[in-house]
Amino acid sequence: MNDSNQTEYLKHLESLEEKNLNDFLNNFRKIDKYRDKGEYLKQFFNKEILNILSDSDFIKCFYVDSQAKFINDRLSLNDLDILKTIVYYYNVNSREFKKAKELKEFEEKIFNEGYKKISHNQKELDGLKVNCYTEISKIGFMGSFDKREQIEGKLFYTEGYKSLMIIPKKNRTRGFIIKDYAYIKEVTAK
Repeated sequence: MNDSNQTEYLKHLESLEEKNLNDFLNNFRKIDKYRDKGEYLKQFFNKEILNILSDSDFIKCFYVDSQAKFINDRLSLNDLDILKTIVYYYNVNSREFKKAKELKEFEEKIFNEGYKKISHNQKELDGLKVNCYTEISKIGFMGSFDKREQIEGKLFYTEGYKSLMIIPKKNRTRGFIIKDYAYIKEVTAK
């Protein structure tokens, strides 16, 4: 995460409800499910841990283990497993924050260009010629990932997947399934 995103996320954490260190850690220990621990960290923060997270030496630590040890050394807690979980969810939540910020900026830009957001199951759009932004699953050397791409083509509703597909121009059989949503702008005839 670059410095500006890191700074924005730390400011966001400061807007959460603050708890003292003992209450923060005790409540965190009581949570059984990992997903709930991540949600807890989206609601509460601790000033001492936040100060360490914003330390430039902490940012230089790359792995979760080294980040947790860094916090443990600063606070003398001797509870490395809890700190590893906190650091793990701090990293996950900061990536989600960055992704949500980028999506919001993207949506503002394309809504100004006349695009609208559609759901994957809007059968009434079948046959519409559009410019479309959608997430395309890609497979690469390092695994699979989703990438947002702009495609000009025709929407096609497929009963097999109960979803819209975008069939690119000059293709009749190859297309991309719209998973959840897409952004479209109707193409006018030239």
